[in-house]
Amino acid sequence: SNPECQFVGIDFNPAHIAIAREDAAEGELRNIRFIEGAFEDIAMADLPECDYAAIHGAYSWLPPAAVEAVHEIVGLKLRTGGVFLLDYLSAPGRIPISPLWTLLREVTKTVEGSSEDRVARGMEILRCLDNASSHYLTQTPSARSVLAKNLQRIDNGDPSVLRHLAHHALAEHQNVKFFHEIQSVMGDAGLKFAGSSATPRNDPQLCLPPELHELCDPEDTAASEMIKDFFLGGRQRKDVFIKADRKTPEAGREFLQQNAYICAMRPSAALLQFWSRDLEKQNLQLQPDPVLLFALECLDQGVTAFRDFKTEGLARGIHADHLIRAFNLMLSRPDIHLCREKPLQTNDQRETAVVNASAFNLTALARSAGSGRKNVIMASPVLGSGLALGPGPARTIDALLHSRAPARSDQEIPFPDDNRDFETRLMPRLRRLGILY
Repeated sequence: SNPECQFVGIDFNPAHIAIAREDAAEGELRNIRFIEGAFEDIAMADLPECDYAAIHGAYSWLPPAAVEAVHEIVGLKLRTGGVFLLDYLSAPGRIPISPLWTLLREVTKTVEGSSEDRVARGMEILRCLDNASSHYLTQTPSARSVLAKNLQRIDNGDPSVLRHLAHHALAEHQNVKFFHEIQSVMGDAGLKFAGSSATPRNDPQLCLPPELHELCDPEDTAASEMIKDFFLGGRQRKDVFIKADRKTPEAGREFLQQNAYICAMRPSAALLQFWSRDLEKQNLQLQPDPVLLFALECLDQGVTAFRDFKTEGLARGIHADHLIRAFNLMLSRPDIHLCREKPLQTNDQRETAVVNASAFNLTALARSAGSGRKNVIMASPVLGSGLALGPGPARTIDALLHSRAPARSDQEIPFPDDNRDFETRLMPRLRRLGILY
């Protein structure tokens, strides 16, 4: 999705590095290199300055020296205006779960065999406690629910659960943090909280009931985010921090207003229906104001550039701040995408489509179909990032490709007669994002 950029991946596990290098070679990715080593052992000279940095699935399990090294790397190597995505275990939602894995580690220290053998034995001990109506489990329904789900996956023969727990539950340094603690250490590294990558969390209307809205003071980020955490009970946060100077926020807004495109995957009526349904599951209600309805109407009419959307709104006498808020509300939806390029036009009447057959996408599809993984990430040149496809669509695309015995170049996909739903609903979406065209 970003062939003009250079990427660096870091991992202390030699096996992980070997797999990553193999994957990069198979996907013909020539703009990435990998560094094998612990964060605290990597020489700063080996790391370039960067505009984007991310750590996912690791921060909360790192030993203290590695955590400090992460803060130092981000503080020294992230350029001004650069963005850092941090994924971590968050309180209070994760706190009731941690004792499960602490006990698992302690009761399996003498178990011989692999780490997965340790996990298997530990889970059976936890099962015995649950069957005996352990006071902790009966009084902590969230922990009991997590245990039950993992035991069910084990009973169903899911091989990934033991690997996952061996990686996470056996980690000695598992550490759960409140938001204000993370905000503080990021501040020491020169970074400011920009928002959550889970975009609905950034607007109280989309994540809190009306009676709690007034408790969220925009000037007190720490208190507002913790109120959301206590209400939502999430166990993990994915926060975005920015290394900002005084001019960065204004420059960012100007860039988006001049360069951003937006792509809706459903008509506005369907968007509102799904939006309301999703919020009702959280006992919340969507209250679309006239500006949001205007914005959705623009999408129906094919307006994709924010600058055109803003121009039309200003011509109707709508204040710029209200237009920006409507724009942000729309981007909180998973079926509305922020794009770096103008979304492509589609022709829904075509009987065939052509796959954007980058080696990366073809490899991802083949592996998803072969392993039964839940999702596959497809590179989208329009998004400038990836789009997750569920197992059904991924298997369908891969099967259609293999029925043609494709070479490693763009291949036409004929649609079988019984696959009309796939063609009429998903294919236009993938075409607009340049994944299929």
